[in-house]
Amino acid sequence: LANGGISVRAMAQGSSEHNVSVVVDSKHESRALRTAHSAFYLSDQTLSIGIIGSGVVGSALIRQILHQRKSLKERMGVDLRVTGLTTSKKMSLSTDIESDDWLNTESVLDADLDAFAAHVNDPSLPNAVIVDCTASEVVTEKYEEWLNKGIHIVTPNKKANSGPYPTYLALRQAMSSA
Repeated sequence: LANGGISVRAMAQGSSEHNVSVVVDSKHESRALRTAHSAFYLSDQTLSIGIIGSGVVGSALIRQILHQRKSLKERMGVDLRVTGLTTSKKMSLSTDIESDDWLNTESVLDADLDAFAAHVNDPSLPNAVIVDCTASEVVTEKYEEWLNKGIHIVTPNKKANSGPYPTYLALRQAMSSA
């Protein structure tokens, strides 16, 4: 549960030592259950994925996820949900985006990285991943904050690791604490 960012209020072990009971805040109930089930593989491994950038890499990733996710769920129990897509100007937020034509839908909003990350890091989904397919320093400035909130980051963006050394160290510290 700690790996899922969930605080345990109380814990008890049964006398037979075959069961453990925990008490968590009701607002974390769903996430706690999914995190526990994921740890024992009693449910699909669900990932809430947010993709930043719709260029060559971002577009190819979106198409690949849409093409492979049914097979991944059936064969490996991995449930990929693209819950957010954003560019520097526009974003789309959903429970699961199912089209690579997301920029032409009515649900497109003005881009806001904070709102985007909050949506992707939905407490009802145990694992949040942001894939940064940009070369933007503005996006890399959010990495430490996202890592500290338990969001995983995948990126080919070199800006974060080639900037000021204190920034590099802060990111490494945030990654090791996550």
